Amino acid sequence: MGYEENSTVQTLLDAEDEASQIVARARKNKTQRLKEARDEAEKEIAEYRAQKERDFQAEKARTLGSTDSEKKQLQMDADIQLNEVDGLYNKNKDRVADLLVYYVTEVNTALRK
Repeated sequence: MGYEENSTVQTLLDAEDEASQIVARARKNKTQRLKEARDEAEKEIAEYRAQKERDFQAEKARTLGSTDSEKKQLQMDADIQLNEVDGLYNKNKDRVADLLVYYVTEVNTALRK
């Protein structure tokens, strides 16, 4: 019985060593998979961030471009309106001056009833 017990113990020890090796490989594989997953996630995050930055820069350029064109359009509109006002002033200044002189110098001497 001594040999059988020794053989059984040795078989158990061998099985324990094999189980330990399996567990060690599983841990190593798990660690490797976690590292790969982390690397993949960092890569996806970097790509996502780069895409959002490109989108932001494109929107910024579009917005600033439209702002500049809007400023130019507003300036042109203001210049047109200013020219219209100047034209009306030049057209009516003599008439207004004459009316002012007339009303200042005209004295109504009639009595009201």
